[in-house]
Amino acid sequence: MAARASRVTKGLPEYDTIAAVKAVLRIPVVANGDITSPEKAQGVLAYTGADAIMIGRAAQGRPWIFPRGGAFHGHGHTTCAAAGG
Repeated sequence: MAARASRVTKGLPEYDTIAAVKAVLRIPVVANGDITSPEKAQGVLAYTGADAIMIGRAAQGRPWIFPRGGAFHGHGHTTCAAAGG
């Protein structure tokens, strides 16, 4: 069943909750919510201590966010051949 626009979450991501959960668990934790750029992904990882991030709505219509994210995470910048820049 596809999500309807009226059901789309309007709340803010709970990065504090993700960080608190990560602090007590010994299993990998994946953060998500409002991750719209490689820079935001890096900030969420640093703030929460999560092991990975998950990108959802930001990728709709912008699939290039994935190669850019990999370039940023691996090199600290978004300029690389895979990112087209």
